[in-house]
Amino acid sequence: MTTTQRKWAELKDRLKKVPLSLWIVSVLFLIYTLLLIFPLLFALNSALKNGDMDYLENLNRITTHPRFMNFIEAFTQLEISGVTFGEMFLNSIWFSVGTTFFNIFSSMCLAYGVAKYKFRGRNFIYNLVLVVMVFPMFGTMAAKYKLFSVLHFIDSPLIILAYAGAYNAQFLILYAFFKNIDWAYAEAAFMDGANHFTVFFRIMIPMALPSIAALAVTGFITSWNNYEEVLLYLPNMPTLSTGLYVFSTKMMYMADRPLYYAGMLISLVPVFAVYLALQSTVIRVTVEGGVKE
Repeated sequence: MTTTQRKWAELKDRLKKVPLSLWIVSVLFLIYTLLLIFPLLFALNSALKNGDMDYLENLNRITTHPRFMNFIEAFTQLEISGVTFGEMFLNSIWFSVGTTFFNIFSSMCLAYGVAKYKFRGRNFIYNLVLVVMVFPMFGTMAAKYKLFSVLHFIDSPLIILAYAGAYNAQFLILYAFFKNIDWAYAEAAFMDGANHFTVFFRIMIPMALPSIAALAVTGFITSWNNYEEVLLYLPNMPTLSTGLYVFSTKMMYMADRPLYYAGMLISLVPVFAVYLALQSTVIRVTVEGGVKE
Protein backbone atom coordinates (compact mmCIF):
# COMPACT_ATOMS: atom_id res chain seq x y z
CA MET A 1 0.00 0.00 0.00
CA THR A 2 1.40 3.37 -1.02
CA THR A 3 1.60 6.37 1.31
CA THR A 4 -1.30 8.09 -0.45
CA GLN A 5 -3.50 5.01 -0.16
CA ARG A 6 -2.62 4.65 3.53
CA LYS A 7 -3.48 8.25 4.28
CA TRP A 8 -6.75 7.92 2.36
CA ALA A 9 -7.64 4.80 4.37
CA GLU A 10 -6.87 6.60 7.65
CA LEU A 11 -9.04 9.53 6.56
CA LYS A 12 -11.98 7.21 5.78
CA ASP A 13 -11.61 5.56 9.19
CA ARG A 14 -11.70 8.93 10.90
CA LEU A 15 -14.76 10.01 8.94
CA LYS A 16 -16.58 6.84 9.95
CA LYS A 17 -16.03 7.74 13.61
CA VAL A 18 -17.64 11.19 13.22
CA PRO A 19 -21.08 11.24 14.90
CA LEU A 20 -24.12 11.72 12.70
CA SER A 21 -25.15 14.80 14.69
CA LEU A 22 -21.83 16.49 13.81
CA TRP A 23 -22.41 15.77 10.11
CA ILE A 24 -25.88 17.34 10.31
CA VAL A 25 -24.57 20.44 12.08
CA SER A 26 -21.72 20.79 9.55
CA VAL A 27 -24.13 20.57 6.61
CA LEU A 28 -26.43 23.17 8.19
CA PHE A 29 -23.53 25.57 8.75
CA LEU A 30 -22.34 25.01 5.17
CA ILE A 31 -25.79 25.89 3.85
CA TYR A 32 -25.90 28.96 6.11
CA THR A 33 -22.45 30.06 4.85
CA LEU A 34 -23.53 29.70 1.22
CA LEU A 35 -26.66 31.76 1.91
CA LEU A 36 -24.47 34.54 3.33
CA ILE A 37 -22.01 34.49 0.43
CA PHE A 38 -24.61 34.33 -2.34
CA PRO A 39 -25.85 37.97 -1.99
CA LEU A 40 -22.26 39.24 -2.24
CA LEU A 41 -21.58 37.17 -5.35
CA PHE A 42 -24.86 38.31 -6.89
CA ALA A 43 -24.00 41.96 -6.16
CA LEU A 44 -20.51 41.54 -7.65
CA ASN A 45 -21.88 39.89 -10.79
CA SER A 46 -24.52 42.62 -11.13
CA ALA A 47 -21.95 45.38 -10.64
CA LEU A 48 -19.99 44.10 -13.64
CA LYS A 49 -22.95 44.19 -16.05
CA ASN A 50 -22.86 46.43 -19.12
CA GLY A 51 -25.70 48.79 -18.34
CA ASP A 52 -29.22 48.39 -17.06
CA MET A 53 -30.45 46.51 -20.13
CA ASP A 54 -27.74 43.88 -19.76
CA TYR A 55 -28.72 43.55 -16.08
CA LEU A 56 -32.39 42.94 -16.88
CA GLU A 57 -31.80 40.56 -19.80
CA ASN A 58 -29.05 38.49 -18.13
CA LEU A 59 -30.06 38.73 -14.49
CA ASN A 60 -29.29 35.09 -13.65
CA ARG A 61 -26.28 34.70 -15.92
CA ILE A 62 -22.62 35.17 -15.07
CA THR A 63 -21.16 38.21 -16.79
CA THR A 64 -18.88 37.20 -19.64
CA HIS A 65 -17.70 40.72 -20.47
CA PRO A 66 -17.23 42.43 -17.08
CA ARG A 67 -17.24 46.22 -17.02
CA PHE A 68 -14.92 47.35 -14.19
CA MET A 69 -15.45 50.98 -15.13
CA ASN A 70 -18.70 50.85 -13.13
CA PHE A 71 -16.68 51.09 -9.92
CA ILE A 72 -14.91 54.23 -11.17
CA GLU A 73 -18.09 55.83 -12.49
CA ALA A 74 -19.82 55.20 -9.16
CA PHE A 75 -17.68 57.99 -7.66
CA THR A 76 -18.97 60.54 -10.17
CA GLN A 77 -22.47 59.49 -11.19
CA LEU A 78 -24.01 58.43 -7.88
CA GLU A 79 -25.10 61.67 -6.23
CA ILE A 80 -27.98 62.84 -4.05
CA SER A 81 -29.08 66.51 -4.12
CA GLY A 82 -25.72 67.60 -5.50
CA VAL A 83 -23.70 65.59 -2.97
CA THR A 84 -21.28 63.30 -4.81
CA PHE A 85 -20.32 59.73 -3.96
CA GLY A 86 -16.94 60.89 -2.63
CA GLU A 87 -18.55 63.46 -0.34
CA MET A 88 -20.99 60.87 0.96
CA PHE A 89 -18.06 58.55 1.60
CA LEU A 90 -16.29 61.23 3.67
CA ASN A 91 -19.53 61.95 5.54
CA SER A 92 -19.77 58.27 6.41
CA ILE A 93 -16.20 58.29 7.72
CA TRP A 94 -16.51 61.22 10.13
CA PHE A 95 -20.02 60.29 11.21
CA SER A 96 -19.15 56.64 11.96
CA VAL A 97 -15.83 57.40 13.67
CA GLY A 98 -17.23 60.32 15.68
CA THR A 99 -20.40 58.63 16.89
CA THR A 100 -18.51 55.44 17.76
CA PHE A 101 -15.88 57.33 19.76
CA PHE A 102 -18.31 59.41 21.81
CA ASN A 103 -20.63 56.45 22.37
CA ILE A 104 -17.89 54.11 23.58
CA PHE A 105 -16.05 56.73 25.63
CA SER A 106 -19.17 57.93 27.47
CA SER A 107 -20.26 54.35 28.15
CA MET A 108 -16.78 53.51 29.38
CA CYS A 109 -16.67 56.44 31.82
CA LEU A 110 -20.12 55.76 33.25
CA ALA A 111 -19.57 52.00 33.47
CA TYR A 112 -16.27 52.45 35.33
CA GLY A 113 -17.74 54.95 37.79
CA VAL A 114 -20.78 52.82 38.58
CA ALA A 115 -18.81 49.58 38.80
CA LYS A 116 -15.88 50.74 40.92
CA TYR A 117 -17.09 53.62 43.10
CA LYS A 118 -19.68 53.45 45.87
CA PHE A 119 -21.93 56.50 45.97
CA ARG A 120 -25.58 57.28 46.55
CA GLY A 121 -27.62 56.69 43.42
CA ARG A 122 -25.30 54.10 41.88
CA ASN A 123 -27.99 51.42 41.72
CA PHE A 124 -30.46 53.99 40.42
CA ILE A 125 -28.18 54.80 37.46
CA TYR A 126 -27.75 51.11 36.65
CA ASN A 127 -31.50 50.49 36.75
CA LEU A 128 -32.13 53.67 34.75
CA VAL A 129 -29.97 52.30 31.93
CA LEU A 130 -32.10 49.16 31.83
CA VAL A 131 -35.31 51.21 31.74
CA VAL A 132 -34.06 53.54 28.98
CA MET A 133 -33.07 50.56 26.83
CA VAL A 134 -36.69 49.36 26.91
CA PHE A 135 -38.01 52.45 25.13
CA PRO A 136 -38.10 52.07 21.32
CA MET A 137 -35.70 54.32 19.41
CA PHE A 138 -38.30 55.49 16.90
CA GLY A 139 -40.71 56.48 19.66
CA THR A 140 -38.34 59.21 20.87
CA MET A 141 -37.26 60.61 17.50
CA ALA A 142 -39.74 63.50 17.53
CA ALA A 143 -38.53 64.73 20.92
CA LYS A 144 -34.89 64.21 19.93
CA TYR A 145 -35.38 66.18 16.71
CA LYS A 146 -36.87 69.09 18.66
CA LEU A 147 -33.98 69.02 21.13
CA PHE A 148 -31.34 68.82 18.39
CA SER A 149 -32.98 71.73 16.56
CA VAL A 150 -32.69 73.90 19.67
CA LEU A 151 -29.03 72.88 20.07
CA HIS A 152 -28.37 73.55 16.34
CA PHE A 153 -27.24 69.96 15.78
CA ILE A 154 -29.38 69.49 12.67
CA ASP A 155 -27.28 69.47 9.48
CA SER A 156 -24.14 69.98 11.55
CA PRO A 157 -21.16 67.75 12.41
CA LEU A 158 -22.00 68.57 16.04
CA ILE A 159 -24.65 65.84 15.77
CA ILE A 160 -21.97 63.33 16.82
CA LEU A 161 -22.09 64.87 20.32
CA ALA A 162 -25.66 63.62 20.62
CA TYR A 163 -24.34 60.04 20.58
CA ALA A 164 -22.40 60.55 23.80
CA GLY A 165 -25.16 58.80 25.71
CA ALA A 166 -24.09 55.90 27.89
CA TYR A 167 -27.52 54.34 28.33
CA ASN A 168 -27.02 51.39 26.01
CA ALA A 169 -25.80 47.81 25.79
CA GLN A 170 -22.17 48.98 25.64
CA PHE A 171 -22.57 50.23 29.21
CA LEU A 172 -23.72 46.80 30.42
CA ILE A 173 -20.81 44.98 28.74
CA LEU A 174 -18.18 47.41 30.06
CA TYR A 175 -19.83 47.45 33.49
CA ALA A 176 -19.47 43.66 33.69
CA PHE A 177 -15.83 43.93 32.59
CA PHE A 178 -14.83 46.63 35.12
CA LYS A 179 -16.79 44.87 37.85
CA ASN A 180 -14.57 41.81 37.52
CA ILE A 181 -11.25 43.69 37.57
CA ASP A 182 -9.53 43.43 40.94
CA TRP A 183 -9.38 46.80 42.71
CA ALA A 184 -5.91 45.84 43.99
CA TYR A 185 -4.46 47.24 40.76
CA ALA A 186 -5.85 50.67 41.62
CA GLU A 187 -4.74 50.46 45.26
CA ALA A 188 -1.19 49.67 44.18
CA ALA A 189 -1.24 52.68 41.84
CA PHE A 190 -2.58 54.94 44.60
CA MET A 191 0.31 53.89 46.84
CA ASP A 192 2.71 54.98 44.08
CA GLY A 193 1.12 58.43 43.95
CA ALA A 194 -1.34 57.96 41.07
CA ASN A 195 -4.67 59.77 41.10
CA HIS A 196 -8.07 58.49 39.95
CA PHE A 197 -7.63 59.78 36.39
CA THR A 198 -4.25 58.06 36.09
CA VAL A 199 -5.72 54.76 37.28
CA PHE A 200 -8.56 55.03 34.80
CA PHE A 201 -6.57 56.02 31.72
CA ARG A 202 -3.33 54.12 32.32
CA ILE A 203 -4.50 50.97 34.10
CA MET A 204 -8.20 50.27 33.64
CA ILE A 205 -8.59 51.28 29.99
CA PRO A 206 -5.56 49.24 28.78
CA MET A 207 -6.98 46.20 30.59
CA ALA A 208 -10.35 46.76 28.93
CA LEU A 209 -8.96 47.28 25.41
CA PRO A 210 -10.15 43.88 24.04
CA SER A 211 -13.75 44.66 25.01
CA ILE A 212 -13.44 48.27 23.85
CA ALA A 213 -12.06 47.17 20.47
CA ALA A 214 -14.89 44.68 19.96
CA LEU A 215 -17.52 47.29 20.87
CA ALA A 216 -15.83 49.84 18.60
CA VAL A 217 -16.02 47.48 15.62
CA THR A 218 -19.70 46.67 16.13
CA GLY A 219 -20.45 50.34 16.84
CA PHE A 220 -18.64 51.47 13.69
CA ILE A 221 -20.56 48.99 11.55
CA THR A 222 -23.86 50.08 13.11
CA SER A 223 -23.14 53.77 12.50
CA TRP A 224 -21.92 53.09 8.96
CA ASN A 225 -25.22 51.36 8.11
CA ASN A 226 -27.38 53.90 9.95
CA TYR A 227 -29.43 55.71 7.33
CA GLU A 228 -32.67 56.42 9.24
CA GLU A 229 -31.22 58.94 11.69
CA VAL A 230 -28.89 60.47 9.10
CA LEU A 231 -31.86 60.95 6.78
CA LEU A 232 -33.66 62.81 9.57
CA TYR A 233 -30.87 64.77 11.28
CA LEU A 234 -28.46 65.34 8.35
CA PRO A 235 -30.70 65.83 5.28
CA ASN A 236 -28.08 67.93 3.45
CA MET A 237 -25.08 65.88 4.57
CA PRO A 238 -26.00 62.34 3.46
CA THR A 239 -23.78 59.37 4.17
CA LEU A 240 -23.24 56.44 1.82
CA SER A 241 -25.96 54.36 3.48
CA THR A 242 -28.42 57.23 3.11
CA GLY A 243 -27.39 57.92 -0.47
CA LEU A 244 -27.73 54.27 -1.46
CA TYR A 245 -31.11 54.08 0.25
CA VAL A 246 -32.41 57.12 -1.64
CA PHE A 247 -30.88 55.86 -4.88
CA SER A 248 -32.53 52.45 -4.43
CA THR A 249 -35.96 54.10 -4.25
CA LYS A 250 -35.28 55.72 -7.62
CA MET A 251 -34.41 52.40 -9.21
CA MET A 252 -38.09 51.58 -9.70
CA TYR A 253 -38.37 54.48 -12.15
CA MET A 254 -35.05 54.85 -13.92
CA ALA A 255 -31.56 54.01 -12.74
CA ASP A 256 -28.35 52.23 -13.60
CA ARG A 257 -28.51 49.13 -11.42
CA PRO A 258 -24.94 47.91 -12.11
CA LEU A 259 -23.73 51.32 -10.98
CA TYR A 260 -25.82 51.01 -7.84
CA TYR A 261 -24.34 47.62 -6.99
CA ALA A 262 -20.83 48.93 -7.66
CA GLY A 263 -21.39 51.78 -5.22
CA MET A 264 -22.84 49.39 -2.65
CA LEU A 265 -19.79 47.13 -2.84
CA ILE A 266 -17.44 50.09 -2.50
CA SER A 267 -19.33 51.19 0.61
CA LEU A 268 -18.69 47.77 2.17
CA VAL A 269 -14.90 48.03 1.87
CA PRO A 270 -14.29 50.07 5.08
CA VAL A 271 -16.60 47.81 7.07
CA PHE A 272 -14.79 44.69 5.86
CA ALA A 273 -11.41 46.29 6.52
CA VAL A 274 -12.26 47.21 10.11
CA TYR A 275 -13.76 43.81 10.84
CA LEU A 276 -10.90 41.82 9.28
CA ALA A 277 -8.37 43.87 11.23
CA LEU A 278 -10.06 43.15 14.57
CA GLN A 279 -11.99 39.94 13.91
CA SER A 280 -9.97 37.86 16.41
CA THR A 281 -10.73 40.38 19.15
CA VAL A 282 -14.43 40.47 18.30
CA ILE A 283 -14.74 36.67 18.29
CA ARG A 284 -12.77 36.26 21.53
CA VAL A 285 -14.79 38.87 23.42
CA THR A 286 -18.05 37.47 22.04
CA VAL A 287 -17.18 34.00 23.31
CA GLU A 288 -15.99 35.25 26.67
CA GLY A 289 -19.04 37.49 27.09
CA GLY A 290 -16.88 40.59 27.42
CA VAL A 291 -15.79 39.60 30.93
CA LYS A 292 -12.13 39.25 31.81
CA GLU A 293 -11.37 36.38 34.15
